[in-house]
Amino acid sequence: MSMEEHPDYKSIRTFKNAHALELMGKYGAHSIGIRWKTEEGQRVRRPALAFYLDPNRDHDATEPVPPFFEFQPSPGEAVIRIPTEVIDSPQAAFESDPD
Repeated sequence: MSMEEHPDYKSIRTFKNAHALELMGKYGAHSIGIRWKTEEGQRVRRPALAFYLDPNRDHDATEPVPPFFEFQPSPGEAVIRIPTEVIDSPQAAFESDPD
């Protein structure tokens, strides 16, 4: 099964699209994505919301990313738990031509 075929993927994408900027600011992430969850170093077939944080960031400046978020995709639907992953990754630096 591809990640897009997982039953929770669409809801996680909806949550991410609605809250990404807020979550990036709150947790100090330079980007947020969706990837397979890892547990004890092994990938499991469950999508997770991935927070990409610069390893050189000021660790005291932000709240820690919680292990999951609860989200109700729409009224009447079941609440799902969206697991999280924290990935230490420097923010991309792109080359630019000098003026």
